[in-house]
Amino acid sequence: MSNLSMARSPSEPYRFVILALLACEALIVAIFAFGSGQSEITELTGLNSIALHLLAFGTAAALASTIWPPLPVALGVLSSAVFVEGGQIFLPERDASAIDVAIGAVGIAIGLALTWTLGLLLGRSLR
Repeated sequence: MSNLSMARSPSEPYRFVILALLACEALIVAIFAFGSGQSEITELTGLNSIALHLLAFGTAAALASTIWPPLPVALGVLSSAVFVEGGQIFLPERDASAIDVAIGAVGIAIGLALTWTLGLLLGRSLR
């Protein structure tokens, strides 16, 4: 039995929506991480790079923790942050940053904490 099937299973439509949202977010992160779109999104939203990292990885962790346990979520989302930063080594106009990975880790912790807190306020687990 895989770890994915061991997670408590929410209703299938809900699970599908969460997976679709995670896929969309991964696509958006990839476009902005490996393309030249980060400066445009910064101008459009008024958010700086730190806020974008916190938002992107915090949202991914919060969404994923509604269908999987927190530890695998944290490790998986952190791995994606490392992958994104590592991939930027190969782009001439971008550079990899350990600080960005650390900011992503803070975003992950915030996302997991918000999901946990919301579960407490609702009196039930969100998974």
